[in-house]
Amino acid sequence: MIFAIIVTYNSELNLLIDQFNSIIDQVGGIVYVENGSENQSVITECLAQYSNSFNVHILSNKENMGLGYAQNQGIKEAFKNEADHILLLDHDSVVEPRFVYNLLEVEQVLLKENIRVGAVAPTAYNPDNNKLFPVSVWILNGLWVKKIVPCQNQHVFASFIMASGTLVRKEVLDDVGLMDEGLFVDIIDLEWGCRIKSKNYQLVVTPLAKMMHKIGDSRISFLGRNMSNHSPIRRYYLSRNCLLSFRYKHIPVGFSIGGFGRTILRFLVVLLKSTERKKYWTYCLLGFRDGLLGRYGKCTISLK
Repeated sequence: MIFAIIVTYNSELNLLIDQFNSIIDQVGGIVYVENGSENQSVITECLAQYSNSFNVHILSNKENMGLGYAQNQGIKEAFKNEADHILLLDHDSVVEPRFVYNLLEVEQVLLKENIRVGAVAPTAYNPDNNKLFPVSVWILNGLWVKKIVPCQNQHVFASFIMASGTLVRKEVLDDVGLMDEGLFVDIIDLEWGCRIKSKNYQLVVTPLAKMMHKIGDSRISFLGRNMSNHSPIRRYYLSRNCLLSFRYKHIPVGFSIGGFGRTILRFLVVLLKSTERKKYWTYCLLGFRDGLLGRYGKCTISLK
């Protein structure tokens, strides 16, 4: 049985309803993990209407416990209910018809070809411009990232994949383990994907399954490139976790070096463009400090 795991955090109700309608007929069950949203009572009330008619489980955390922790909660609940596949979904992803069927078919075909499939991911697109998100393939041990857009029926063997939309078998999760809760948010799927690759599994992205994935953060443009304008507190985790990545043997050191350089560049761009320069500066410096000190978990400092 395939279970979808959906972590909600300050979710838009209309988008959450659209997502439910797109996925409910494609899976055997859904586990929602409400992760301490400001509108938690509204979200849980919205989801509760489905639990009587469908195989829907709702777990609630009183505060934000981190994405990895919440995903693991949902996965464990699904395993209790005899799930043999897990479909991870962000709360802002809406899938197309036959989405799960196509992911599963790709997995089964490749397994018959004796390819060690770790996880199968879809091709995602941005609803604001309908552009496909490219797949990352690492060059020079991750120092350089090549972006490939899947086309026609050609699957891409990726270096890492976005967790949302990813289908993974229980036996793979039993082998490689669940999400790293200490990272709290950011690079969780990257670390997990590298762990899968370190066990000689393949990460596959297929154009046969498509989903809409909404970018929650605003975007800023610099020298013709668009990048996410994350909140100041997210910059803490991005800064900290890019340094923590050096501590993982299964994450290529080339990627950690390149990732650190890209983090510094984005930090400087945000400082130039942002109206909250002091917050960004402070959170980034705190993140770099805690990364060097090897500190994990939730940031304990809240700046006003």
